[in-house]
Amino acid sequence: MDHEQKTELKQNDLANWLQYGLPMFIRNYGSYLLLAIALAILGYQLWAMYERRQAAALQDAWTQLAEAASETADNPPAKLKAIINNFDNKAVQAQAFVKLGNFYLQSVIAGSPVDGYRGVKINKDDALEEAAKAFTRVINEFPEQTLAIKTARMGLASTEESRRNWDAAKKQYESLIQAGGLFGDEATTRLKRLEDIRTPVSFGPSTTPPATTRATTTTAPATQGK
Repeated sequence: MDHEQKTELKQNDLANWLQYGLPMFIRNYGSYLLLAIALAILGYQLWAMYERRQAAALQDAWTQLAEAASETADNPPAKLKAIINNFDNKAVQAQAFVKLGNFYLQSVIAGSPVDGYRGVKINKDDALEEAAKAFTRVINEFPEQTLAIKTARMGLASTEESRRNWDAAKKQYESLIQAGGLFGDEATTRLKRLEDIRTPVSFGPSTTPPATTRATTTTAPATQGK
């Protein structure tokens, strides 16, 4: 059997299957095939709907985050904590913690007003403690959020400086310098300033002789005899 004959037989087999086999297949399995196609289309539509909802939720999260951190927002900590709890997105959560720490630092810079700062009453020590907690959570819990971690390290260093924890502040600056890139130069400058603050001013020996404590005396003139 030559090549042309084999080709002709294959074409005949295909023609026979299209004429007789396909209609029989459709009669026997057509309903299942249509069901499978319908399920595939439905699955795609559901997935597309889910993706759209996720995108909308993420956009809503960033919008709420910007509003909570704005200067006109009242009680930012409550809003930022709600965002952290309500949105399961690492980038959003990390930035919310950073902004939470920044808020408490800003309250200290504002002098920790007795009547409250933007709707929050908190003293200096407690504010610094809350700032340190927020920044530390970013560093420990969001290893993939590089930018947020660097920002948190800078904030934590400032917090520790305010608490006069010089070694803790130095550790954060050194980490930023080692990482390089963003904040590296600023960390170098701040570390140098930190070392200047920590170094006590030494006074050398005085070159001026001390003033005598001995009283000045005068010699009375000799008395001439008469």
